[in-house]
Amino acid sequence: MSMDDPARPVTDDDRRGAVTELRRAAEDGRLQPAELDARLEQVAQARLNGQLGAALEGIPQTGATWPVANTPYAPAPQVASQLQHPTGTPAGYRPDDRLVLSAGMTNEKREGRWTVPPFLRCQPGMANIKLDCREATPAADVIDVQIGIGAGNVVFIVPPGWGVNTDRLGKGIGSVKVRVPRDASPGCPTLVFHGQLGMGDLKVREENWIERRLAKD
Repeated sequence: MSMDDPARPVTDDDRRGAVTELRRAAEDGRLQPAELDARLEQVAQARLNGQLGAALEGIPQTGATWPVANTPYAPAPQVASQLQHPTGTPAGYRPDDRLVLSAGMTNEKREGRWTVPPFLRCQPGMANIKLDCREATPAADVIDVQIGIGAGNVVFIVPPGWGVNTDRLGKGIGSVKVRVPRDASPGCPTLVFHGQLGMGDLKVREENWIERRLAKD
């Protein structure tokens, strides 16, 4: 994956380089202390190249550059007090305020028309989570999905063209079963999974023939 790919996972060198750029900007008087702290927090939380680029947006670069993904999670950084108390923003649009889908003893399901925010956490617990994205609207070109340890399965049904990256997902006892391409088609999002599976599986697939037939009916 190239340095221009917003879905590329951030490396330690990337993170160190971003911190250096921010500190240099602060020393030059281009950043106030509150904004520096806010941007450093973004760098610490960034998992993907596009998220790292958001932390550096608007600051002239002297070293490597990072692409800023054209998504709702890449606004200009706010001061720390604003970051702690977002107003009117639904869950799922900040890495520290994910949309949490939890299945304790009962299955969790999303289907039909819904919006997939940039940041999700799937916690299967003892039951299963099934997210049908065939009629969903992705809110970003990279969907960051954190998986929590549990005994249940996590299933994504995606439209043709969506991509999946599981490089940073720990398998545990469960397995990863991805039946869609790694690279997304133009205009389609990439699901980037990380975290740790427990006893359950992660399954990502397109619709099967039964679902296709029911959709036509």
